[in-house]
Amino acid sequence: MPFAFPPESVLAFAGIRNQANTYDVSIVIPCGNMIPLVAGNLAVTESELAVQGIQALIGRDVLSRCLLVYNGLSGILSLAY
Repeated sequence: MPFAFPPESVLAFAGIRNQANTYDVSIVIPCGNMIPLVAGNLAVTESELAVQGIQALIGRDVLSRCLLVYNGLSGILSLAY
């Protein structure tokens, strides 16, 4: 169920403003037999990213708990926590 945070969530792209719903969510990233990465009580704003092939956009609030390495030459991304 969406909630307002701030009262009016407005996204702007290329000078076009759109209202969007904001949700309170938790994310769990499993890692085999190890303890999963859990980030709770995140305020997220909806956006149409699927048309770009994006399933989820992880922000710096979650990535600040991780080590992210991107090797552009080989196209390999590693995420450790």
